[in-house]
Amino acid sequence: MPSPVGLNCIYKISEDIIFKEIEGTSILIPVISGVGDLNSDIFQLNETGSRVWELLDGKTPLEKIILNLIDEYDAPAKIIEEDVLNLIQKLVEKQFIYEIS
Repeated sequence: MPSPVGLNCIYKISEDIIFKEIEGTSILIPVISGVGDLNSDIFQLNETGSRVWELLDGKTPLEKIILNLIDEYDAPAKIIEEDVLNLIQKLVEKQFIYEIS
């Protein structure tokens, strides 16, 4: 089981994931050797989730990503933090991202 998501952790996107935006909808597609992995689901991201995905650069701690989102979105900081932590946990469990520190 993956370790708990930490605010000081840095996450990187797996090379086995393709990000596509189709008609305003962002999706993550797992691939293995260039072929879709039928054992994994395609994962849909909302606008905020897409922004989180863009910020996962393998260099920025999760806490900084959350602070960026708090500056960008008109929502309570606690809600943004909880939503990001939940999304990151799901992405780690699906092996779409991984912790590098």
